[in-house]
Amino acid sequence: MPSTSCVSSTLSKLNMNVNTFDDCLYLLDGRLDSLSILIINIRKISAPLSNIDNTKRLCKLKCFSLLAYGRTYFYDSRVVPLLCRMSNLEELTLYLSIIRTESTYIDGTHLYDEILIHMALLIKFNFSINTLVFNKDIINLPSNNDIQHSFVIRGYQQIDSYTHKESEKGTTCHIYSVPYQFDCFNIMTNTKDNVLTYDYVVIGGGTSGAVAARRLAEGDINSSVCLLEAGPSHEEIVDGRMVGRWVLYRERSHDWNYDTVPQKGCNNRIIHALCARFLGGCSAINGTLLIRGAKADYDRIAAMGNPGWSWEEMLPYFKASETFHPAEWHQADLTVHGTSGPLHTAPHPLAPISEKVLESFIDSGFEYKPDMFVQGEYEGVGHAVRTVYKGIRSTSADFLDHNNKANLTVHTSVYVDRIILEKNNLTDKERRAYKAVGVEAHYDANGQSIIIKARKEIILSAGAYNSPMVLMHSGIGPAEHLIEMSIDCKIDLQGIGRNLQDHTMVYTLYQVNDSSLTLDQFIYYHPDILALTVKQWHETKTGPLAENPVGVLALKRIDKTIQDPVWEAAKSEKQKTKPSECDPTGQWPNQPHIEFCNTEHYIVAANFLKPEELPPCPMEGEGVITLLTILCGPQSRGTVRLSSKDPTSRPIIDHACLENDLDVAVLAEGCRIGHEVLMKGRGTKDIIVGTWPKTKSFPTDLNGWKEHVRAFANTCCHPAGTCKMAPDTDPMGVVDHRLRVRNVECLRVADVSIMPLLNNGHTQAPAYAIGEKVAHMVLQDAALTS
Repeated sequence: MPSTSCVSSTLSKLNMNVNTFDDCLYLLDGRLDSLSILIINIRKISAPLSNIDNTKRLCKLKCFSLLAYGRTYFYDSRVVPLLCRMSNLEELTLYLSIIRTESTYIDGTHLYDEILIHMALLIKFNFSINTLVFNKDIINLPSNNDIQHSFVIRGYQQIDSYTHKESEKGTTCHIYSVPYQFDCFNIMTNTKDNVLTYDYVVIGGGTSGAVAARRLAEGDINSSVCLLEAGPSHEEIVDGRMVGRWVLYRERSHDWNYDTVPQKGCNNRIIHALCARFLGGCSAINGTLLIRGAKADYDRIAAMGNPGWSWEEMLPYFKASETFHPAEWHQADLTVHGTSGPLHTAPHPLAPISEKVLESFIDSGFEYKPDMFVQGEYEGVGHAVRTVYKGIRSTSADFLDHNNKANLTVHTSVYVDRIILEKNNLTDKERRAYKAVGVEAHYDANGQSIIIKARKEIILSAGAYNSPMVLMHSGIGPAEHLIEMSIDCKIDLQGIGRNLQDHTMVYTLYQVNDSSLTLDQFIYYHPDILALTVKQWHETKTGPLAENPVGVLALKRIDKTIQDPVWEAAKSEKQKTKPSECDPTGQWPNQPHIEFCNTEHYIVAANFLKPEELPPCPMEGEGVITLLTILCGPQSRGTVRLSSKDPTSRPIIDHACLENDLDVAVLAEGCRIGHEVLMKGRGTKDIIVGTWPKTKSFPTDLNGWKEHVRAFANTCCHPAGTCKMAPDTDPMGVVDHRLRVRNVECLRVADVSIMPLLNNGHTQAPAYAIGEKVAHMVLQDAALTS
């Protein structure tokens, strides 16, 4: 807020939403000389962006309210000094979530000694202050009586509190005045009872679940909504909003730490099945690409007997989550973008190397379509919109940060063991065999059991790996497998855990002769460079780490160029059974076979390889990019199975990656085409000098590319399909077109596990849309019932 943008000598009351704490300080720097009442709402209190005086007394201010919805590390350095300036304050309201390290919790003693002692005229004090404390040493929790006594001895009788041990070195302390005055949600981490009851229970605070919970709370204000997340709050993740963080860090502390079984089609390699475990889920660790897929992807799903899932019917749900921020240089189609959703998106400004790659794709015959990845196109080259705005990653947690509904409660670090099913009276032909009435769960920190009951419905949004696990531990799944695991089979659904699909991608590394074109110079040359780049993001939210380092994206059909006996044999076999189909992959004519994208600096599958398997990082003066070739319409199908009856045991995941030879043939052709684009295209032919590392060489024939595919293939982290949506006639179906689990009342699955076919794009966009759509359907059905 510039110093001249808001000035008044008469304004006495102001209620304002601000973007930064700096804006709050600007308002109190003397420009509003008569201000006596100030009410500030802010998303999060962050580090200072500029040097603003925070010492001058505010003698005219009589009433001050500060509501900050995100957790902050800057309470002691920014909030306390401001409050100490308000010596004549008569009414104070604080809503704060604070993270402190090497310190202690906030209680009555702290508030009095640090703040209230400076406010001799204070009459009314409303507050809700949640403190999360991390120390190197083990923390001894105070009792609730001790905390409340620290207020009582100073004259504050109407308060309540609770404490919770997050870990050996982390505790939560929540203090609040009563009666509770705030019409906004709290992230709760514990409860005084071991049984809770809500109207709606959503399992999984990831991309779909957070959306569903928010929309249910908005759409039915008279019902209570509970969101359960197995991991911690997103606010506890260091640099969680740093867009480029996923490139830098290989730590798995907030990952489910799942691995596949050895993949026969990938030279028996074990592949890490990356899956986030904190509020926001994979939307907080992905590549930020908002690629919906081709129109035909959804029309094809609808044609399989799933009404309501065509492109035109899904488009409103795609748009509902988004607030798109156009850029002058980008030719956006505003008719397909949203304008009022919690998810902030924008196009990605290309690095110099990506401008060259774009030129090569266009020179190689790819049609330039700037906004093609939200328009449902299936061929061409263009820009992919990112879930990034002003250098900050936007995630599904934004649906919760901006929520102001008192009927939504979020429980973090609560692990769901199973869904509680009750038998129905089957004299009514319309009724299903069982009804979902609640969940059994436990606190991740101490193992304490808890039951959460649902009066109306349960929505399972735990993802393609965990949703089938929860169902099977609940007695819903393939009977023979549940019997093998000594689990009582209540409902035999053969499709649960089957139909696992993923986009397989292949890394091909290229050396560039002009290192100034890439971003390697800001990341890899020496540790000081990376430290400066990290500091730049922390201070200004700019620089290489403020963007996702994937540049140009393209889609391509390969049926007119591929010359492979595997393709021809599959095509001949397909025409015997379905003469009208000439594509052996089953893709419709308006669906792609391959996606391409380039990186803007050296990137390999660091999260999926052992350190000794990683190619060397470029040194000073060297530039390296990666071309990612991604398979669309995979033929291989994998499984998710239980390893034991213990709900906390890891699943057995088999992607069956590249077990179908047709997948290998299509990927090999894709790698060949992409290689030709870079080596012969006008933009890059003179700057690509060879493979990386320099000791390697590129394949020269079909078999060579197939070997390259099997050696360098990896997951694109887009698992889907394990709780297949299908009509009753499909024996592998798990949910119907309204996402209701077969033969169970009041239970739905809502995440990409329900997709019968993987979209030909990335799964983030459909995951958000599924969250939007399931909430709409639940509210629709509730209205019909009532």
